[in-house]
Amino acid sequence: ILSCATDARHIVKEIKELCTRRDELRASVENLEREEKNAKARLRAARTAILFAENDLKNAEQRIKS
Repeated sequence: ILSCATDARHIVKEIKELCTRRDELRASVENLEREEKNAKARLRAARTAILFAENDLKNAEQRIKS
């Protein structure tokens, strides 16, 4: 009986550790997803800035040609 109780205690401890690890991994994934979302937003902003800069360059070149 004592052996079964010791084994059960060990299994319960392992389950608790796995649950804690699962929660840590979920939090890590949430942070990575948030960072990815922010990076995508910065990328979109940078692409938009490039488009505006290219448009300004094109306009400046047309003024020079005129």
